[in-house]
Amino acid sequence: MNYYAVLEGKNAGVYDSFDWKDVDGYSNTEYRMFDSEIDALEYVTKEGEIENVFVNGAGWEYNRGTDPSVGYGVYYGPDDNRNTAVSLNDAKQLDKPSKQRSELAAVVRALRNVNEALLDGIARRPIRILSDSEYSVRCFNEWSNKWLQESPP
Repeated sequence: MNYYAVLEGKNAGVYDSFDWKDVDGYSNTEYRMFDSEIDALEYVTKEGEIENVFVNGAGWEYNRGTDPSVGYGVYYGPDDNRNTAVSLNDAKQLDKPSKQRSELAAVVRALRNVNEALLDGIARRPIRILSDSEYSVRCFNEWSNKWLQESPP
């Protein structure tokens, strides 16, 4: 099976089929085909001027009184010690875990990792956080500016 790694394009990431819309009309496009998913992931996470960090939250919501199973992951690439998977099942009742919270927790964890690297002087390069959550993307790219205007820090 072939894997297609888009390093620079509209939608950076690794895919099992190639779609021109991910690179068409984007300047400085970089993409390659690989025989293995691991090689494609390594290319997307380790090459280029920007480091791609993949985040994802997942879980089953509360349903008829059952406890949820919720957590998130942050992925930097194969064998990277910053890769993490975290369960959010221990959250207090006041902050019931949800899929949306897990998606945001993943982004926050990636941002904290960047902050720690900057403070320690070991930041590798600028990062691009990649999420499949429209909710998370809109929280950070769209709604956050409005929230800051309404309630400055």
